[in-house]
Formats: sequence, C-alpha cells, structure tokens
Amino acid sequence: SFPFSSYYVYITEKITTEAIGKCDIPINHDEKYEIIQLIDEALFPENSVIKALRISRRLGKQILFRSGEEPIEVNTKSLKVKVLYSFPLELSPNYIDNSLIHLLGVIPIEFVETNMLNLIQFENGLWSAIYSLSFPQVKNWKWIWDANWVTLIEFSNLEEV
Repeated sequence: SFPFSSYYVYITEKITTEAIGKCDIPINHDEKYEIIQLIDEALFPENSVIKALRISRRLGKQILFRSGEEPIEVNTKSLKVKVLYSFPLELSPNYIDNSLIHLLGVIPIEFVETNMLNLIQFENGLWSAIYSLSFPQVKNWKWIWDANWVTLIEFSNLEEV
C-alpha cells in the first residue's frame, strides 16, 4: 500500500492521462498538470505535500520542496517504503511556531546532504512533541504528514541510501 498522498497523486494523474487519451483532448504535458493542480487545490487547499508530490511527478525527479520557493533536485537512491498504518490528523498541535516549521524544513535538507540516520529519529521526536504521537521505537520507522492524515512508514533499505 501507499501513503494516501502518494496514491492520490499517482491515481489522479493516471485517470487524467487516460481520460485525455480516450477523449482525444488536444492538450500538452504542461496543460495537463495545470488542470490537475486546479483539482488538487480544490480538494486540498494549500496542501504543500500534495503540491510537492505533484511537482516531483511533473518534473520526473526527486525534489526538496518548500512553498514559495523553487524545488531543489536531489539525487538519492530510492527508498523502499511500507505503510504500517494511517489515521486522520484531527489533533491541534500542542505548540507550533516559525522556528519549529523552519527546523522541520531543514531536516530533509540535512538528511540529503549528510545521510545522518538519527535525523529521522529527531524528526519523529518533533512529531511526538507537536502532536502527541507515540515515538516509534524502531529506527527505520518514520511519521510522515500525509495530506489530512498522519502515516507511519517503514523503510526497508534505509542503510543503503
């Protein structure tokens, strides 16, 4: 199974591509993605996870993304991911401010640059503190923000990255 956001981005692109082909609609690659992004914005207003995944698919590259900035292409090995479980994130954060948001944005950059596996545990700790989620005791488990959900995933090849 896939995290919801990844599945949503994949399946909406697949359905749109098939519909364009079957209906013989004369639009190009960029126009197709503009239409899909309008749908994304209607269903998930200002959702940076969906937006980042969509841009990554559009470019066909792995990226680091922050709203309002250009995506940064990264060259890392692909991770094998297994969804352990997901649930709606209905909780209000215990505490959040710009410094925590900045820190959460820096962690993926540092991970790509250093491959320091302890950054995953550090980010899990932030999730635990901000949303009172249980702290995963397994080093290759990670909380991810998944649209309006939170998903616990397991990496099976983390040491190879």
